[in-house]
Amino acid sequence: SDSFKGFTFFVEKKFDNEREQCHHQIEELTRTKNELNESRQHFKNLFNTMVDPVVIVDGKGKFLDITEKVAQITGFKKEELIGKNFLKTDIVSAKSKKILLKNLVKRMMGFKIKPYTVDILTKEGLKIPHEVNAAKIIYKNKPADMVIFREVVAREEAKNKLIERDEYITTILNTTQAGIVVIEEDTHKIIDINPKAAEMIGAKEKKIVGQICHNFICPAEEKNCPISDLEQNIDNDERILIRADKTQIKILK
Repeated sequence: SDSFKGFTFFVEKKFDNEREQCHHQIEELTRTKNELNESRQHFKNLFNTMVDPVVIVDGKGKFLDITEKVAQITGFKKEELIGKNFLKTDIVSAKSKKILLKNLVKRMMGFKIKPYTVDILTKEGLKIPHEVNAAKIIYKNKPADMVIFREVVAREEAKNKLIERDEYITTILNTTQAGIVVIEEDTHKIIDINPKAAEMIGAKEKKIVGQICHNFICPAEEKNCPISDLEQNIDNDERILIRADKTQIKILK
């Protein structure tokens, strides 16, 4: 009958609409899945091309992923580390394990941790200092920690050279038999002095450093400094040094 045909047409149309909706949903899910896979692949590419060694660990310290740079520096292969807790590996020193664990717990609790230094160990047992920078991330839909290690050997070497240079200069200043006073140009404040100068002035270093040189060790008035104000060239000139007891002695300046 006509009513039966109308019902059949209604059912078929409804089925077609639902099938079309399902088709759209499948397309949308497929597109989302592809975008997610592309995003993961993009992250993986960036992850493995990072210059510094990088690891991803879960909240308990288990290795979830590592960059190829980690294997290159340490000699440990990925399969030797992935799935293992870093505490049960030999990739860092015992002291560094304690530091890493303490800071991992703090980060997972939401605390911000400043960069710090640990010792990475190679398979041969070589100890290499690295600075650690880390942050909480979501990895495969779960909270994780991404840890970036930056080698500090070159920086430590430069730092040690600076320390050695400072010690060398200090040794020279402290043993030379000429009085040396370092004065800040703008304020004329004495900021450093060697032992011979303190002996000539007749006071201890802590009593001299911080004082203004005008009318303290030099008779020149304020804003009338022969060097910084009057721009005079003083080279082995005979001048007056005011001592701590206010007596004056002649010196070569």
